[in-house]
Order: sequence, then C-alpha cells, then structure tokens
Amino acid sequence: MSSLVFNDGTKFPYRLFYIFRYILTFLFIISAGIFEPEITLIISLLFVIFVWLGGYNYIFVKIFGSKFVGEAGKDSISGNLKTFSLLLFTSLSVLYVIGKLHSGNLFFIVFQALAITVLNHESTYAAVYDKLLPIKTDENGKYTTTNRFSLFFEMVLILLRFCAAFLISLWFLRETNFVSTAEGLSLLFFISVIGTLAGSLFEIIRSDLSRDTSVYVGTFLTILAFFLFEYAAPFPHMLLVILFSLFLAILAFWVGIADFSALLSAAILGIIIILFSELEWYILLLMFFILGGIFTKYKFDYKRQRGISEGKSGIRNYVNVFANSLPALFLAVMYGVVQLYPDKSFLAIPISFAYVGTIANATGDTLASEIGTTTNKQTYMITTLKKVEPGQDGGVSLLGELACLFGSLIIGIFTYYLGIIEPLWVSLTVSFVGGFVGTNIDSFLGATLQNKKLVSNSDVNLISTTISAFLCSLLYFILF
Repeated sequence: MSSLVFNDGTKFPYRLFYIFRYILTFLFIISAGIFEPEITLIISLLFVIFVWLGGYNYIFVKIFGSKFVGEAGKDSISGNLKTFSLLLFTSLSVLYVIGKLHSGNLFFIVFQALAITVLNHESTYAAVYDKLLPIKTDENGKYTTTNRFSLFFEMVLILLRFCAAFLISLWFLRETNFVSTAEGLSLLFFISVIGTLAGSLFEIIRSDLSRDTSVYVGTFLTILAFFLFEYAAPFPHMLLVILFSLFLAILAFWVGIADFSALLSAAILGIIIILFSELEWYILLLMFFILGGIFTKYKFDYKRQRGISEGKSGIRNYVNVFANSLPALFLAVMYGVVQLYPDKSFLAIPISFAYVGTIANATGDTLASEIGTTTNKQTYMITTLKKVEPGQDGGVSLLGELACLFGSLIIGIFTYYLGIIEPLWVSLTVSFVGGFVGTNIDSFLGATLQNKKLVSNSDVNLISTTISAFLCSLLYFILF
C-alpha cells in the first residue's frame, strides 16, 4: 500500500506519526523505571481513562491535523488503543501482585513486551520509507509473509528489539542483585532473547486479534513464564547455544526447507531444548527436520500434480514446526526442571523416553506421508481396509509402512549413539513404539477425526506425538 494522499495532494505523515509513537512509548518506559510501582500503576490507570474519554484522538488531531484523520481513522486508532491500554493496566496489575509475592518489581516484563511490540515491521517500514507496509499473506491466507525485508534487515530488527528489551530490564533492575550477579544477568539476557524471538513470531502469525495485541500478549506471557522458571545457564554457554540455534535456523531458511516463521520457531526450539536438556536432544530433533526436509522434496513435482504435496513449494512453516515439536519442547523443559529437584530427578529417564517417542513419531509420520503417497501399489483405509487413493487421510500402504519403520529405527539408532537411551535394544524399542505404533495411531486419527473435519492435520500430528510421548514414558515403567 502506498502513502495515503488527500485531495489537496497532502500526504499522511507516517514517518512523523511512528516517530511520535516511539518517543511517547520510550518516555513512558524511562519514567516508569524511575517511579515507584504504585505510581506507575496509577499512571497506567489514568492513561486508560484518558484514552477511553477520547483524549488521545484530541491530541492526535491537534498534532497531525484533522484532515488526516476521518471518523473511521479515529475509531480505528481509538479502538485499538482502548484495548491496548486495558491490556497494559491489567498486566501491570497482575505483575504488581506477583511482585509482592516474589519480593521484587516485575514491571520491566511489561515494558520489555511493550518495546518489542512497538518496534515492529510496520513502524520501522513507515519510519524509513514514510509509507505503510504492504501486507501479504501466504498461499492459504493464514499469516503474513516475511519477504517484505531482506533477511539482513529482519535480523537487524530482531537485534534492535533484543537490545531494547535487555536495556529495559537493566534499567528497571539497576538497583537489584540481578544486575550484579552473573546468574541474574544471564537470566535477563535469556528472557530478552526468547521474548524477542517470540514477539517476532507472533507478529508473523495471523490472528483474530490486532497485530499489536497478539504480539504484546504473546511476548508478555513468554517472558513472564521463563522468568518465573528462574532457569539460567552460564552466559558463555548460553551465548554459544543462541548463536548455534540461529545459525542452523538461518541455514534451513537459505536452503529453502523453511520460511521465516519456521526459522524463528526452530531458533526458539533450539535455544530452549539445548539449555533445558542437552545438545544431543536437539541434534536428534535436527535429524527429524533434516529427514523431513529431504523427503518432502522427494518426487515433489509428482506429489504437487496430485495435490498431496506440502503446500505449493514444500517449504515448512511455523505450523509444521510446532505441530511436530511442541510436545518435545515441553518435555525438554520438564527434563531441565526435574533436574533442579533431587527428589524428582528419577523422572528424567521416563521423560527422555517420551522425548525420543515424539521425535520418532514425527519422523515416522513424515516419511510415511512423503514416501508412501508416491506408491504405485494399493493404499488401504486403516479402519476398514477398503481401497483408497494415496494421500487420503487414514490411508496406509506397504511403502508407507516401510518408510515409517525406517524413519523410526533411524531415530532409535541415533538415540543410542547420542547416548540419550542405552542399550541399543531399548532405544530401538522406544523408537518403534513412538514411531511405528504412534504413526499408525496418527493414521487412525486421520481416518476417524480428520476425515470428518473435526480436526486438522496439524491437530492430528500434535495429538499423536503426545500419545507417543505417553506410551514411551509408560514403556519405561514396564521395562524397568
């Protein structure tokens, strides 16, 4: 979309508007770091009242001129700001209560999320080019694409958001032990990185909420959750993990097996999984992504012609990443948490069994789908054994079953050689149950739920990997 031009030839001052927005936001953040929490809370309440009484619209018109803002424009600005002001006050109120129980001022989390929200693509583009950002969607219309800027610009914007978030945390906590201890600084660094990547991802994901609202809420909850975990690794190790995860995610983007939303998702997964568990756990997950990427391209033109390919290009997005990896992410966090409590450490082994089961399931299912759909032999519905077309939800074939078994056992072999589960027969048993059995459960869910349009393919993947995790953790107690 080009700049809005009025009948008299005047152009709407987008650059001035967003710079004005930047100044107001960061003045508020700086002053909030000086005031006592109670004063900040009162100011945010007054801001809610001010916005709801129309004060913001009045100031906006005075600064930019009434000709730039029609009734629709004023309603849009006022409506979004009304929602956002209430969110700001509510989140500050929640953190005020938590802070009293936590013995500290946690308001910096709100302002980290606010800074990440304000420093977005739209405002950056407008500040640079003095016009609105063209909004595009993917082939399904589900989320905005990220070819608006170069990869370099995207990384610069992420770095800018991170610097703002980290400096805000230092500003608010400058008189506390957090900034005087290595552990405290590492924690602040970690939540700033995770919050920035999460905010950047939420900006891409299409939502029924306004973009600012979804980014703010998602970023706020992410930072708050990981801050309350108080889990921080030594800084050199953390920095190496972050750079390593970003490098691999960028590499996947460059070679064309992931879009930018998948890049962000993979980076988040890598950082959290490595820091909360072990590097070997992430390497195992990488094996799934590598095998999945390779076999997604296998006979891709043939699968595309038949309408059973992964999208139009075979490139994976954030939905694919999280549908197959969300249980693994949760298990990795749980693994790190139980290690903090000696009386709960015995749960680490069944959690590792469950983790391997989810990876084996994701790998087996992907290979069964990507290879099995190319078969020239007969495909059968898993529930009725009636003949169906390859690619039909719930359909199974000999080639697909063999591909599933191959993927499952490959994960089992890597699990053993990475030292996650020993001996080899146990590792192969876990991967067989999680991968082969779990994939056929996936097919059953596809035949019974997905064919009836009750769930999507991503929902089925998420459910089946969760079931595989449960079965494999149960397997530990059966075997030992």
